Amino acid sequence: QNIEWKPEWIERMQRAVIRDKNHPSIFMWSTGNESGFGQNQKAMIQWAREYAGTRLIHCEDADRKADRTDRPEYYNERYYADVYSRMYLSLQKTEEAAQNYNLDRPVFLCEYAHAMGNGPGDIWEYNELFDKYPKLIGGCIWEWADHVIVDEQGVQRYGGDFPGEKTHDGNFCCDGLVFAD
Repeated sequence: QNIEWKPEWIERMQRAVIRDKNHPSIFMWSTGNESGFGQNQKAMIQWAREYAGTRLIHCEDADRKADRTDRPEYYNERYYADVYSRMYLSLQKTEEAAQNYNLDRPVFLCEYAHAMGNGPGDIWEYNELFDKYPKLIGGCIWEWADHVIVDEQGVQRYGGDFPGEKTHDGNFCCDGLVFAD
């Protein structure tokens, strides 16, 4: 990672933590989705622990990096985060993680269902596992809510709705399980 960007990474964590430090439903700070793991994330985590150390730290990329069997030197990277986090583990792999006594942290599926299009599958089965194993603390659904921009008239708009807009993905971000509001 580029060390020159370290202040901006730390500022991103600072803005999120300071903004949400009193929010009752925030139980975990995250270094960011699919953002890699290196010295900048480590600095973000260190700052969050010093400022607001009572909440868990999430960094899926630390575990992804640590799980690389071809690079054992990465194994301890996982311990920067307080939860074992992965995306789209199969039901079998999720249950294996829940039963793995060597895995000494809670398991969090930062994405486990993808709601684009006509909706996600396997939600019932995953929730059955969440209820069965205390080590599984749940997960997130990608595209839970529509991603829209509310214009000055209060109308929700998405790709292609704006005059002169040439580059967009249509309703790609407007296909969540619930409306944006």
